[in-house]
Amino acid sequence: MRRTLALVLLLVASTRGQESLEIEPVTGFQAEGCLDDLCGNVPVPFGNAMLMAPKEWMVTVRVERSRFIGTLDGHKELGVAEVLGQGYTMAPRDMTMDMTMVEAMVGLDEDTTFMAMLPWMDSRMEMVMDDGTDFDMDSSGMGDLALGLTTRAWEGAGERLVFHGGVSLPTGSVNEKDDMPGFPNSTVDYVMQPGSGTFDLRPALTWLAARGDWRLGAQFGLVQRLGQNSQDWQAPNHQDLSLWAARLLADGSSWSGRLTARRWGRVHGADDNLDPAMSPTQDPDLQAGRRIEAALGWRRGSFVTEVGAPLSEKLDGPQLSLDWFATVGWQFAF
Repeated sequence: MRRTLALVLLLVASTRGQESLEIEPVTGFQAEGCLDDLCGNVPVPFGNAMLMAPKEWMVTVRVERSRFIGTLDGHKELGVAEVLGQGYTMAPRDMTMDMTMVEAMVGLDEDTTFMAMLPWMDSRMEMVMDDGTDFDMDSSGMGDLALGLTTRAWEGAGERLVFHGGVSLPTGSVNEKDDMPGFPNSTVDYVMQPGSGTFDLRPALTWLAARGDWRLGAQFGLVQRLGQNSQDWQAPNHQDLSLWAARLLADGSSWSGRLTARRWGRVHGADDNLDPAMSPTQDPDLQAGRRIEAALGWRRGSFVTEVGAPLSEKLDGPQLSLDWFATVGWQFAF
């Protein structure tokens, strides 16, 4: 049963520096440095839809936590005992994934913006052995560096279509290890590895529109892996479709709501250090799924935040189920 999420937001007053070279927080209805408020009112995960003014920079630092509790097989909830009853040596109980992301973008001209993103990943999964022993598996490390160009594809009256051509470089590890009872220095599960280990394509197409005090948007994006990594497996491919609406308020803040439908595939290949008979989290065939999630966001000054939860999930499990996620961030233009 999903827990009710509550978010208490503290209004943060911001002031602009007087010197043009000083770092200035994002203020008003739009991010400073953006071409217009079509740019500055997208939800926090969609920086790849933003067009910056020529030679204007923006740096975003955001922290995201995702909390997974319990397992699903299809739509069916399974308890730890039911998972172990399928013959596994251990079963996942819950997992916390934290991502600290640094994003930087600069306007090359009025139609093109360059963007770079580098995450730091921290994951902890609580496992239960078939003898009842509980233990945690931990991993942390730099994720994959993503680079891309966002280009204006079409412009109409109060509307815009932008294309983001992105790639990610295999800067993240796919060979993180931790100790398990009776198995010291074991390779952690696929989902806990900080990187993909491959060069990946990350294109996205975004529609933006202004309707009075409302800002609307839709984006289709995907992640396509290129080949297998050094451990002889390929991380899942992803396809995401998002719709959102943001409401501008008189005090310079804005609220946003979005729906995202996600689909991701199985792991192709296999890491020889992982045993699919030991845990479903080590089975490359049990990594795919679909999810529809809803999120509510808020923006004021340099501060942005978003909190959400899944509305529906169908997992090729047993697989850990997302319970909630939350993001806080700060954006600075100079």
